[in-house]
Amino acid sequence: MCPTNTKLRSDQCGDVLMRLSAFIDGDLEDCCCDELAAHLESCPECARKRAEMEGLIELCKGVAEKPEVPELSSSFRERLRKTLCLETED
Repeated sequence: MCPTNTKLRSDQCGDVLMRLSAFIDGDLEDCCCDELAAHLESCPECARKRAEMEGLIELCKGVAEKPEVPELSSSFRERLRKTLCLETED
């Protein structure tokens, strides 16, 4: 539960969480950012959710940066296909 001395009332934590992604991405207007930042400073639960979301974003970035698989030559693909076909005939 959020303290009641914030600009956003505790019953507005849901609104904060709905805008959290845009806040993290820097897509909110300055006045909204200031209000949301103040709420996050005084609301441990919303601050925890922000940290969780930022951690997930970092994990997703790591997954998206996996190396490219090199292109296999046509001769290698043909040998592989023949090998696999031989194994299935046994």
